[in-house]
Amino acid sequence: RVERLALFPGIDPRPCLLALSNDGDAEVRMNALVLMATMGDPRILQRIEQLARDDREPQIQAQAQRILASQKK
Repeated sequence: RVERLALFPGIDPRPCLLALSNDGDAEVRMNALVLMATMGDPRILQRIEQLARDDREPQIQAQAQRILASQKK
């Protein structure tokens, strides 16, 4: 499960989350997106922007857009 990445201190989860955000399973992509929302890394932000524009699932696009809007506040 994607959430378990947070259980491994000392391991950088960003590469895994970026890879999981491209998974064929929408639930995996959504879970990765939710975790990526807690990071301030520019590469992560860029990926969230891509998901907001291009993901094939409207729910993921909407969640990514909400994340981006909340970060602009």
